[in-house]
Amino acid sequence: SKGLDKAVEPVSLPVIAEHDLMSSPDVPLAILKRKLQKTNDVDAVVGYLNEIHAHLQVRELLGNTMRKIVEHVVEDKEEVQDYLDERSDLTQYNCYKTAVRHYKKHCFNWHEQKFEYALRHL
Repeated sequence: SKGLDKAVEPVSLPVIAEHDLMSSPDVPLAILKRKLQKTNDVDAVVGYLNEIHAHLQVRELLGNTMRKIVEHVVEDKEEVQDYLDERSDLTQYNCYKTAVRHYKKHCFNWHEQKFEYALRHL
């Protein structure tokens, strides 16, 4: 049959020397930082700095909110930071699912780009 008689030549791809990988919640901030680095326009610099500042304020708000939630739930206040720093295995899926729905509905809807970073705290 046509086209099947000839072997396809393998494609050589360039070697990637520097991996610039990041998680998706970090992408908007990285884009703003790159735009800031590339511009010489003072007004654009001010605009990008304001956007970066607003983005970082939202991150801080998300972190502080999760801290308050953990402080409210955890009995031993000395363990709060451990709960915030560590990832635990999910054993109570239904409870987790209910908590996540509540967090999304009443705290931060991560479908809005500015709150996408909220996923980091779940």
